Amino acid sequence: MSRAAARRGVRRLIAERWIKLCQVGNGRRASKWELVGGTRVDLGVALGGGGEDWTRWGAVGKSGFLSWRCAIGGASTAEIAKARGVDERWARRMMRRLEALGAVQRREDGTWLALCASNLAEVYGTQGRRSLAEEDLRRTRELRRGSKNR
Repeated sequence: MSRAAARRGVRRLIAERWIKLCQVGNGRRASKWELVGGTRVDLGVALGGGGEDWTRWGAVGKSGFLSWRCAIGGASTAEIAKARGVDERWARRMMRRLEALGAVQRREDGTWLALCASNLAEVYGTQGRRSLAEEDLRRTRELRRGSKNR
């Protein structure tokens, strides 16, 4: 990440009232920041994610996962778009896609509600793929270590 990109990210976090400066840094010491929070919808995005089996391996991807997390507890399309930093039309399309997949439900008041995703990995046939990939990576690393020691 470039310095300019990091600076823009920090400015955005300050503008959205996520962080505040506690101590200005100098050449030897980094600045200290305090996490002050955000809205309920923003929290789902800030925590990151995309590691669930049903969102990976060709299912809905990280964008779908982050949009789904924004809808935990219920959120409007406008709230999801703002939290994700995307256009409302994009957010609406993503939420409709998630609805078609059975991951969210549109309520009568127009808000979206994330549904329990525990069975979605099974539905997509991706259940356990993450743990299999991690095991594969572990074995590959062990083999590489073994070949270096020869």
